[in-house]
Amino acid sequence: METQTRAAQVQERLQRLEARRTQSDTFVWSVPALALGGQAFLLTIALGVDTRPLARMIAAAAGMLTLAASIHFMLKQSYYFKLYDAAIEAGRKELGLSAARAMDNRAQRTASPPRG
Repeated sequence: METQTRAAQVQERLQRLEARRTQSDTFVWSVPALALGGQAFLLTIALGVDTRPLARMIAAAAGMLTLAASIHFMLKQSYYFKLYDAAIEAGRKELGLSAARAMDNRAQRTASPPRG
């Protein structure tokens, strides 16, 4: 009886972790798009014909700050993805599930279409 409740708790934890990882995966791809939009806006300011040198320097500094923040965010999310995968794998081992399923799911998420 205790084993069944423990298995149910682990299964529920796995489902929450997988849902969180999927949500993070979706979110992480919106950040580069927003950063690119911000960079385009700053580039129009920096390359404007009537833009003063001080405004160009401020736009360039803001662009570098945006770039640094985007890189930091992507590295942090990569770290969290590894944590999610490790926690999910530990839960699967506890339930006696094979690691091949995790590898299959990961391969499906990262697979690219064949080039013709």
